[in-house]
Amino acid sequence: MKLTSMRLGDIQKLQQRFNATNGKEGVFAVGFAQWTANGQLDMAIKAAGLGPDDKFTPQNQLKMFWAYILKTDKQPDLRDYLLGKHNSLDRAQEAFANEWAAAPGLNGKSKYEGKAGNAATIPASKLQAALLNARRELKQLIDSGVDPFQ
Repeated sequence: MKLTSMRLGDIQKLQQRFNATNGKEGVFAVGFAQWTANGQLDMAIKAAGLGPDDKFTPQNQLKMFWAYILKTDKQPDLRDYLLGKHNSLDRAQEAFANEWAAAPGLNGKSKYEGKAGNAATIPASKLQAALLNARRELKQLIDSGVDPFQ
């Protein structure tokens, strides 16, 4: 399936089918952020202000990723770190790892290690560097008058 050419509503139906058939049909995790069939995709779509007729393009996936992090309360330690409301990179890393199985927690392992083949595939140093960079870039946007929630 070429998901990037599909409508979000159609992908949501595929995830509903996955849940309804106990994983025998449909899809579970989709896109670069591996949006799961446990409501994660639905929450990301809503946070990004997208609808069922919007396509699952790389641009919309990126919009969903940032809206999910910045506009929801799913991982407040991650959101608040990126927005400069606290300075604990460790808390931000743990929150990121709580959300995405490929990310390492402070112990270097995925929070979902061994479940459905999950393992941390991102080196902790790269995740921390990405979080620092994202925080820096968001601060620059905010300081220049750009609303990161748009």
